[in-house]
Amino acid sequence: MAEAFRFALLGLGAGGLYALAAIGLVLVYRGSGVVNFAQTAMGMVGAYTYYEVRVRHGLPTAVALFAGVAVSAALSAGFHVTIMRRMREASDLAKIIATLAFLLVLAAAASLIYGPLTRLVPSMLPTNRVTIFGRRSARTACGS
Repeated sequence: MAEAFRFALLGLGAGGLYALAAIGLVLVYRGSGVVNFAQTAMGMVGAYTYYEVRVRHGLPTAVALFAGVAVSAALSAGFHVTIMRRMREASDLAKIIATLAFLLVLAAAASLIYGPLTRLVPSMLPTNRVTIFGRRSARTACGS
């Protein structure tokens, strides 16, 4: 029973991310009429910006968060102004292909810059044990 509860809690995080991505996809589609497949890559650019500012340059978390959101928003706005606005009269298929091409360009650029290795970022959330209703959390198999 405790194991099932643990996995349910872990699944909430992944499910929340899937729900957030789905809501973003639906909102963009309802607002523009185009399925923007590049939205996840734009989020990836924000995440790598956070990594650069926080880990490589050692700036505070708030500055890194702001930089990640700002760069991602600027990239999205630039894509809209330079590509999607010019394709206003193009077919839906051409617009979808443009978003897929932008996705591939961003993914390839990230792969060339950062390589295939996983990058670790310090957690913003506490990593020590927590007490809920007077009970301490159990130690997991990972030793945390």
